[in-house]
Amino acid sequence: MKITPLSRPLEILLVEDNLADIRLLQEVLKEANALTHLSIVRDGTEALAFLRREGSYAQAVGPDLILLDLNLPGKPGLEVLAEVSAEPSLRRIPSVVLTSS
Repeated sequence: MKITPLSRPLEILLVEDNLADIRLLQEVLKEANALTHLSIVRDGTEALAFLRREGSYAQAVGPDLILLDLNLPGKPGLEVLAEVSAEPSLRRIPSVVLTSS
């Protein structure tokens, strides 16, 4: 399989409620000069609305990658991951699980 570079920014959805962790990832991407666009949501319910383009996220650009914290308020990360995996339109998006536990 040949991997070709994207001609557009890599769309990343970060699902994280900790401001320090959000800032850390933003700094890492900035220092890496990575061609990315980072969208941030703070809980599992909001993540699913973003991914399904519901409500205020109707115009959201679908992510190329999901960075998902497991310990989220409301709907936990494992439930989000299960719902993403169950939906054919979402399961193709690579997901990376993050946790500090």
